Amino acid sequence: MKKIFYLLIPLLAVAALFFWWRTARPAEPVPPGPQVDLSDESAELTGRRFVELFIASAPPEGSRTSALQAKSMLSKQLMAEAPADPAAIPGYLAGLMGVQDVPDQGVSTEDLQIVEKGRSATLIVGLNYSGTGQVIRNIHLVGEGGVWKVDGVSPGERGAN
Repeated sequence: MKKIFYLLIPLLAVAALFFWWRTARPAEPVPPGPQVDLSDESAELTGRRFVELFIASAPPEGSRTSALQAKSMLSKQLMAEAPADPAAIPGYLAGLMGVQDVPDQGVSTEDLQIVEKGRSATLIVGLNYSGTGQVIRNIHLVGEGGVWKVDGVSPGERGAN
């Protein structure tokens, strides 16, 4: 009986020490998950930012970083179609936008239409040119992984809300 007692005491001490060690240390930080923001405002900001990055990535002074950031804003479907070569991304984006020249007078937000809350939206933007006026584009957005992604671009018409 004494032998069991002598074996049990150290075992209990080790168990108590282990329990204290596990509860006394700070919890390991949980890495943050993807930020979920499928608000109407976020849809508008995403669409507009995409167009601004398209403009910033255009030759001749095009930014490679802007091209890669614009590509990262594409939906899974468009991402699969996009070129892997960073040098080819601006041309792909121009084809997606349906324009040959970047707007020299910037971009304007015309309207935001929520098709299905948190799932799909269309941002109507104006690409502003000094000589030819404004070209309207519909930026189609989808909610993927808790954020808005660009899922397509189509020609738009002024006042076609």
